[in-house]
Amino acid sequence: MEYTHRWATSTVKLTKVLYAGAYHGIVPQELAHVGEFLTHAVLKPR
Repeated sequence: MEYTHRWATSTVKLTKVLYAGAYHGIVPQELAHVGEFLTHAVLKPR
């Protein structure tokens, strides 16, 4: 994860979050963060 984080931060604006208990699944907190991102970055008022 650290290698990927270092690579990605040199390429994109990245926020690193570790979702406890997610393992290889998706947790509600992660979905909420995706929704916040989409609202802010994609659906932002013009």
